[in-house]
Amino acid sequence: MTNPKNRDWFQISGLLGVIAGLVLVAYEAHQANKFAEAEAIRGAGQQFRDIQVESFAGDIFEIYVKSFENPADLTDAELLRLDSWLTLMVSYWNGRVIMEKRGLMAPGAVQRFDALYDYMFGNASSVAWYSRNRGWLEPELVEIIDRRIIDPPSRSKAPLVEVLRSAIDDIGN
Repeated sequence: MTNPKNRDWFQISGLLGVIAGLVLVAYEAHQANKFAEAEAIRGAGQQFRDIQVESFAGDIFEIYVKSFENPADLTDAELLRLDSWLTLMVSYWNGRVIMEKRGLMAPGAVQRFDALYDYMFGNASSVAWYSRNRGWLEPELVEIIDRRIIDPPSRSKAPLVEVLRSAIDDIGN
């Protein structure tokens, strides 16, 4: 058996250095990915809050109530605002379901969406919106909406405007 020479020790230490470097690069890539994911979630949340401020400004609740009470009286501008509001609301819940699936958010989004369904899809305008947009929704939300369209539950007795305002407060939390 021969004694290891200095050259052998240098080769071993060089090999260990390369392996350690690769491990550090992999760890750094993992950390960068987590940071980018967190930044994307923060950015999406900020974007939603900005849109939310615009969307809920003014009379959106009155328009929504009018869509239940007198849908024939809605103007084209009101229909467009209602469509935008529904897109915003369902996009928010769809995003929550996706983040919940990835483990980035506490469970419960699907159940909360199910509870709010009556006030989001209880009229002809919102069902028409759903028929145009269902392709991009998560399967869990599609299943809830399909089930409720086939077998609609009885409507709550709470005033619609108050329920909508409390739902928006819930979203802000």
